[in-house]
Amino acid sequence: MKRKFSPILLVGHETEAPEWLERGAPAGTPVICCTDLDAARDVLEGGKVHLVICEPVVPSGDDTRQLLQDVRADFPLVATISVASRMRVNPDDLLRVARTGVHALLFEEDRRVPLTVRRMLIEAATRCRNEHVWGDIAPMTPDRVRPIVAYGL
Repeated sequence: MKRKFSPILLVGHETEAPEWLERGAPAGTPVICCTDLDAARDVLEGGKVHLVICEPVVPSGDDTRQLLQDVRADFPLVATISVASRMRVNPDDLLRVARTGVHALLFEEDRRVPLTVRRMLIEAATRCRNEHVWGDIAPMTPDRVRPIVAYGL
């Protein structure tokens, strides 16, 4: 039986999945590309996406940070990854992206290494799932073991 993977939503990119994502994602993973934020929101509302990768700015010039915050608030089971460049990043911009609550940060310079891309996809999905699990079990976890359970997740 062949395993099916949930689609990845790539925001701010052309209509075809880039080579770095095709090589880094598990084989057969569908990639939905959106160049604008409204189209991305429509895809998210369809409920089939479990991972969103955002370029910092879409082709229209709109910043994707608000979309990342909305995903965290409205779609808590969707993992988020933001893309940045080590060469061109402004530390303040990086801090603003981190404050959106992204689950992982993928540097443009690392996209050429498929294993790094795969690691970021897995890391983001794992962090998102762990946050969801912790939210469910934290109220029932005794205070004395809470730190070790949180650390384990």
